[in-house]
Amino acid sequence: MSNRNFRRIYLYEFKLGRAAAQTARNIIEVWGQGSVNECTVQRWFQKFRAGNTSLEDEPHGSRLPTLDND
Repeated sequence: MSNRNFRRIYLYEFKLGRAAAQTARNIIEVWGQGSVNECTVQRWFQKFRAGNTSLEDEPHGSRLPTLDND
């Protein structure tokens, strides 16, 4: 299943008033271990609580590769 489809489930469960941990357990029960990470679900629920219900992933800050000339 795509990440976007999992996000739809997160939003659905959030709107039902379910906890992020329970949502993660439910998804893992159906889709198997490794399908979602509870921390990821927590992050999406935090975003929803802040009023942002967009299912688009926010750009993540990443470190630029560094060259070690030593």
